[in-house]
Amino acid sequence: MASLSIRPLAATELEACANLMAASEPWVTLQRDFEACLGLLQEPSRECYGAWLGEQLVGVLVLNLQGALVGYLQAICIAPERRGQGLGTALIAFAEERILRDHPNVFLCVSAFNQAARRLYERLGYHTIGELTDYILPGHSEFLLRKTRGPIDAYRVRAATPADIPDIVSVTNRAYAVERFCIQGLRTNPDDIQAHLQTGHFLVIEETTRPPRLQGSVFVSTTEGRGYLGLLAVAPEAQGKGFAKALVSAVEARCLRAGCHSLKLSVVNLRTELFPFYSGLGFTPTGILPFPAPEKVILPLHLVAMTKSLDTTGAL
Repeated sequence: MASLSIRPLAATELEACANLMAASEPWVTLQRDFEACLGLLQEPSRECYGAWLGEQLVGVLVLNLQGALVGYLQAICIAPERRGQGLGTALIAFAEERILRDHPNVFLCVSAFNQAARRLYERLGYHTIGELTDYILPGHSEFLLRKTRGPIDAYRVRAATPADIPDIVSVTNRAYAVERFCIQGLRTNPDDIQAHLQTGHFLVIEETTRPPRLQGSVFVSTTEGRGYLGLLAVAPEAQGKGFAKALVSAVEARCLRAGCHSLKLSVVNLRTELFPFYSGLGFTPTGILPFPAPEKVILPLHLVAMTKSLDTTGAL
């Protein structure tokens, strides 16, 4: 299969996308014809994306980042012949990465008759927060679902810039100070972060105070269908707020967007408190690795490799 490409729609592509939506469920049952779908795609306040496999249009995504439900995934459409191939999951991951970059909540509606889609959303961590009876058509309910990383305006996850390096170094060293019983010295330095940036990216999480306060970071790289997560760190005073989970979720979304089928990381075996955390996120031990800096080791230790399958199969 050709690699999936997701990009903003050009004006010349709107009609093809409207045709795809109007000929698909749930728009058929909801009686949303070509003109209604085209009108949505032409709405200036919406962010509209198309998904292609090679030259074939296979999906449409519409986001609304304004209004009371900021972060609303308004429409996601997969070509009927391409459903069940993980494209819906990939589009949702793309939408989440875009929305959670600036907002802590993702909202969407799913029709009561669209049970397969609802099961997929629930498997991906969405929870039903309300039912809108007779909302679009008489006799049909819409369920409002939400996936959240915290209260609105509390924080945001974004890609790091070179200006963030000092804060990344500070947060990482403070977070990894708990390892000084078995590993001596600081965990990282500016040169080390710069070297990581030659092979991947850092994501950071910051509280949206004035000025914003960087409270965590994580390294991510992708190669040949596999993702790698490293240097996950949250400032000690900010731990317990779900920031680590939010960073891992952002890494997973980025890796899914890059077409990765798995995500790996490594943990010092003496950090036993970390294994339940990563196991709860779906990671399983897969092997043992030597510690890369043996000169810094105080106690006998090794790394435990852990891997998570990024399931791209789903109903959409």
